[in-house]
Amino acid sequence: MGFTVGLFLNLIRQGGVAFRTVYLTHPTDYVCEPEGILTHAEVEKVSLVLRRLPSVHEGMIGKYAWQEE
Repeated sequence: MGFTVGLFLNLIRQGGVAFRTVYLTHPTDYVCEPEGILTHAEVEKVSLVLRRLPSVHEGMIGKYAWQEE
């Protein structure tokens, strides 16, 4: 199961995270573009929201708004 989350700052897309799985166990379970836009801990937080609250498709992480694509 794979999916993508877009990262936005002031409504302008700044990058994204492509998840290979929503259950992160290793840094290889996702790819950030551009590399380093989010820390591993920040990506884990987004993953937890998506796992625990499947009806939520957007939120904030650091200075970025994220949205499931």
